Amino acid sequence: EIKVQTVSNFSALANTAPIVAITAPANATTITQGASVTFTGTATDTEDGTIASSATWTSSLNGALGTGASLSTSALSVGTHTITFAATDSGGLSDSKQITLTVVTPYAAWLSTYGLIGNDALDTADPDGNGVPNLLEYALGALPNTGEVSLPEPGTSGDHL
Repeated sequence: EIKVQTVSNFSALANTAPIVAITAPANATTITQGASVTFTGTATDTEDGTIASSATWTSSLNGALGTGASLSTSALSVGTHTITFAATDSGGLSDSKQITLTVVTPYAAWLSTYGLIGNDALDTADPDGNGVPNLLEYALGALPNTGEVSLPEPGTSGDHL
């Protein structure tokens, strides 16, 4: 008589998807065109551990930005970006998170700094009534809401010329 005994001491682990998070910048951040922004994120997986080094960053406007837990760039286009951080584990499961980031021109940032909105934010507007439109005040490095214009000394230029 032959007896067959089957012994099973292992448990099969089901693959679970990684967990991804964007830690910086905050959602709905606004930056000025040309300014550096650093994206940071985490990506962990039950089976693989930390996998952020192979995670990808993409922009809805600029496309692929790079890989890794941290990425800095100053080359984002003007507009509202959907930034995606995505990771895939060795079992092929993935997770991603998104934030929005708005990139504005230096001139738009200047308008915002002085609280100029609506008609007061038009290039030709003169909210302080000094006869100098916003765009020229910006070019001269002047203040758009004081009524004063300080012209550059001969041989020098304003902050924005």
